[in-house]
Amino acid sequence: MIKLGIAIQDYPHPQDHQEPREEQALGSTPSLELNDSTPAPVAKPQEQHHMQDAKRRIMLKAIGIELAETMIIPDVLPPKFEPEFNISMKFNDIPVEMGQLLTINDTKSEPTVEFDTQAGQIFTLAIVDPDSPSSGHHGYRSYRHFLISNLDMSENSTSTVITAYQGPNPEFGTGTHRYALVVLKQQGRYNLTEADVPESRVRFDVVDWGKKRKMKPVAASYFVVKRHHVSEIS
Repeated sequence: MIKLGIAIQDYPHPQDHQEPREEQALGSTPSLELNDSTPAPVAKPQEQHHMQDAKRRIMLKAIGIELAETMIIPDVLPPKFEPEFNISMKFNDIPVEMGQLLTINDTKSEPTVEFDTQAGQIFTLAIVDPDSPSSGHHGYRSYRHFLISNLDMSENSTSTVITAYQGPNPEFGTGTHRYALVVLKQQGRYNLTEADVPESRVRFDVVDWGKKRKMKPVAASYFVVKRHHVSEIS
């Protein structure tokens, strides 16, 4: 299930965490002491907005760094990719952190994905495995596990499943597989069908596929799965 919404971040109040001024850090000015009758300084709404924006930029930069460090950039996403918003996911109603190691059984069912973005936009979501058939040999890069388009927040709108969800099922001995969630921004609602993707799920370049349809990647995350035993349930 895909959910689009504006995630409300629990940002700390300015008085709960204040960065020291440069002068205070250098010890050139005394600290301000407040007694019980002195009201604590409260940031104006505009200042709070700036603080939220700053924290959001830091978060998105950290996401980009992790995607690069784990080679999602450039194995799936272009080298200059920068996320525009955060996405979160759950499997079986259990939150999953970015990069979390999951089991085959954990990921059998389609995840719930939420986008931290504004209304009025339309997206496509793909889940791909760039480590197919193995982390040491990616001749099938990337394997398409899921592709759904026309995701928006309009009432009575319907999304279009182009490729039905198929849970990860890496072979024993093929190492740890990365599963990238890639969000593409559409220019409008598209009439896409199964005919718009190759019949085979292997060697699917989601960014190139989207580019040909005037879509661009705007957000991403990933999780990892490894088969630990030959007989592991799948």
